[in-house]
Amino acid sequence: MQGFDRVGAPGAETLVVAMDCAAHPVQVHAIRAGKAPQRLERFNDELLARVSFGETREVTVKGALGDKVQMFLTFPPRFDAKKKHLSYCRFRLLPVIRRMVRWRFRQTDCFRLAIEH
Repeated sequence: MQGFDRVGAPGAETLVVAMDCAAHPVQVHAIRAGKAPQRLERFNDELLARVSFGETREVTVKGALGDKVQMFLTFPPRFDAKKKHLSYCRFRLLPVIRRMVRWRFRQTDCFRLAIEH
C-alpha cells in the first residue's frame, strides 16, 4: 500500500487506498464497510493489456543465523524451468551492513545485481 485516507461522516466512512504489486502499478480503491473494494481509476489499463507479467511467488528461506527471511521470486513471462534465464536480484540492506558493502546505492538504500546462471 502506497498511501491511504479516510473520508466521510462517522459510520459512513470510506477508506481510499493506493496499492501496487508485482503485477500492476499503483491502483486507487475505495473501501466501504460491508462492500467489495471499488477501483476508482483505469489510467493504465489499455497500456497494460498489452504487457505480459510473470508469476510472483512468496517464499521463506533460512538466513545465516537461522532466522526466517522473506523473499519474493518473480518469474519472467512464459518461464520455462528447463531454460537459462537472466536473474535480477534486489537486496534491502540494514544501515550497519551498508557500510561494509562497496556497491553504488540509489536513494532507496537498495542495490541491484544482475547475474546470469
